[in-house]
Amino acid sequence: WDQVAIAVYPSPAAMMTMLALPRYRAAHIHRAAALKRTRLLATQPLEE
Repeated sequence: WDQVAIAVYPSPAAMMTMLALPRYRAAHIHRAAALKRTRLLATQPLEE
């Protein structure tokens, strides 16, 4: 199976803050155990 999820954060700093939260880190072990392979890719919207 292949899946894609898109999340929008107010800023890169906000994402990094979330990743450092003890609650997120505790839950992440379950995500890592459930997924064979995962990637987090930071992007920015294209300017029009």
